[in-house]
Amino acid sequence: WNEAEEWFRKYAFLESDAKRRTEAKLKIAACRYEEGKFQEAARQAQDVLGRYSDIDEEANLLLGKALLAQGRSDDALKTWARVRSASSAGAEAAFRIGRFYEEQKEFALARAYYDSAKLRRADSDYGVLAVKRLSLLDAFASQETTSQDAAKRLFLLAEVHNLNLGDFDQALVLYQQVYDSFPGSPWAPKALFANAWLLKNIKQDSAGAVPILKRIIAEYPETEYADESRRWLGLPVPKRKVVKVTAPAETVAAKSDSIKAPEPLPESKTIEEAEAEESTARPESPREPRPGMFPKGRHRPPGARELIDEATGLPKVTLVPVAETVAAPPAEETTVTQPPRPQLEIVHFDTDSWRIRPADTAALNQNARLLLANPSLKIVLIGHCDPRGTAEYNLKLGQRRADAVRDYLVSAGIPGERIVTRSEGENRLISANPDEFWLDRRVEFQLE
Repeated sequence: WNEAEEWFRKYAFLESDAKRRTEAKLKIAACRYEEGKFQEAARQAQDVLGRYSDIDEEANLLLGKALLAQGRSDDALKTWARVRSASSAGAEAAFRIGRFYEEQKEFALARAYYDSAKLRRADSDYGVLAVKRLSLLDAFASQETTSQDAAKRLFLLAEVHNLNLGDFDQALVLYQQVYDSFPGSPWAPKALFANAWLLKNIKQDSAGAVPILKRIIAEYPETEYADESRRWLGLPVPKRKVVKVTAPAETVAAKSDSIKAPEPLPESKTIEEAEAEESTARPESPREPRPGMFPKGRHRPPGARELIDEATGLPKVTLVPVAETVAAPPAEETTVTQPPRPQLEIVHFDTDSWRIRPADTAALNQNARLLLANPSLKIVLIGHCDPRGTAEYNLKLGQRRADAVRDYLVSAGIPGERIVTRSEGENRLISANPDEFWLDRRVEFQLE
């Protein structure tokens, strides 16, 4: 710092432009602050104030730090409060005030200033830090409530250390505690998988991740985390059809291996008569329902008695079997099953990043293979973000994510003219809870 100060001093002496000389003097003040010469740094910063408004912001930031280092906290807060612009300097000033109040355990004031830092410049270093501190405060606050179970609270705290603070070692410890303390909780396999992901992708310890993945498969074989563990280990993955429910409906509360063939409703006589026209003998024992037969307890679409093909005697209505659906709105009319289309996997991203993660390359490669096998298909890549940051910034970030996936697919051989990209930013959140933010940071594949 002594050498840097000397060079800035020489520069200020040689420079003819007054503003640049002022900037050099402020750099000298910063060097003195770093050397621990807080009083000298404060005087030097005060000397440059009042000359140029943009330099005043940097000078007030430095002056506030020097005053706080001298124990003059009230003066420091007043100095930082003068920096109010929607800039990186404004975000830093608000963050420093928020950090001061957090250390004083005045969390309401801390949150207010962290929010200000985020609003002033969410994509700046201190704007990002403010978002992280807000998430951590949320996590601590959730631990004091009784609305969440203990396993979820602990998992949430681990997620904050992992995704928000970047404290991966502490995250590993907390994820392991979730499994050790609550092995029967649905958060346990999720925590184990998070540990395996950190070991493989952050710690570069693939060998250490393997036993964890095997444990997930052995202890939680029916979960999505077991399926993903199988993919990582190159094992076959059982096919499970997942149907999203968009309206309240009665669900079938039975596992696929315990579902029995449904019996036809007694009132479906017209369909039975149609079947009788094909065959004069019908077995009396229960049998698998044919397409069009109405399973027990299922809604019969209006007008079903008239939906018989006169040429074949078969019903025109086809119902999805009970074992293949999760729920069905009671008033909806069943539609004819369409030919299957390729199922393209969603890709997820780290916080404030559009870099393709190594863990997602297998899914992208599989998507590319499916697209190469269906050359007539065109796709729309839709980028999404979690709710942190400004709406404008998140729209740009979502677009960068979609473009990054497009570039990957093009490099894999998919013609660029088959791909359209757009961003939804934070407009289509899956979850607004911090422990589910990873679901929001995604790119979806929409087939045209």
